[in-house]
Amino acid sequence: MPAADVDALAMYDDNGNGRISCAEARAHGIAPVRRGHPAYEYMNDRDGDGVVCE
Repeated sequence: MPAADVDALAMYDDNGNGRISCAEARAHGIAPVRRGHPAYEYMNDRDGDGVVCE
């Protein structure tokens, strides 16, 4: 499913703060989250390697 067709915040942002945390990603079974996943744009890839919650 293309990222544009998925409302990642509705699916993974459990606390409604507009961001998806690693705890939320793990709770939904999507961690690690790679660039291209719908949730990625709402997460903080601090080292810029294209993978969050590794």
